[in-house]
Amino acid sequence: MNAKIAISLRAYREYFEAYEWYESEQQGLGDRFEKSLSSLFELIIINPLLFPNKKMYTREGKIEDFPYLVVDKVYPAKQSILITSILIHFYLFLIFIRLA
Repeated sequence: MNAKIAISLRAYREYFEAYEWYESEQQGLGDRFEKSLSSLFELIIINPLLFPNKKMYTREGKIEDFPYLVVDKVYPAKQSILITSILIHFYLFLIFIRLA
């Protein structure tokens, strides 16, 4: 199923804050974050049920190379997906900063 994807205002703000922070740390790092996020969105669009169900029918996918999770909710009847949050995963963040 190729679903339509929508991004909540909250998720957009979280994305923008992360993008700005990474870009301020190192030029081009924000762009790498955005590319990894786009790749995850493509996977979710192609296969909305790829990640396991979590609380209240939401799913979480990890952004490759970054300590962030994308939280989404799938609406099969409408063939749509709502990205509800793009949030930092604290445990993954600790690993990320140790590797840097």
